[in-house]
Amino acid sequence: MDGQLRPYLEMSDAQLFSELAAEFVRGHALPPDAEQREALGARYFQEALPRIRSVVCGSSVAQSIVDDNDHLKVAGAVADLIAGHFQFPPAIFSLSVLVARMGLRKLCSEAKA
Repeated sequence: MDGQLRPYLEMSDAQLFSELAAEFVRGHALPPDAEQREALGARYFQEALPRIRSVVCGSSVAQSIVDDNDHLKVAGAVADLIAGHFQFPPAIFSLSVLVARMGLRKLCSEAKA
């Protein structure tokens, strides 16, 4: 999975949000404007966070790396955990990298807030 994640780690958040937008509107019209695609992807990310939290935050795997700053390691763990909850692999990779950048501690502490 590391090899599949690496290209996503090199993308900016804006690129990852645009990738999410493209995955979630499959077969439908994607906004032509880059800012609109980014905003749509950011909205999808926010909407996906509760489901991601419910899967990731109670996991012993996530708890063991909650303070790890290795984005590849964290994104790989998150991707493994959420793979069965999202249909499209590119979405899984984009979501996982965004969560890794957010940090597991923040992700999971917001679940308690």
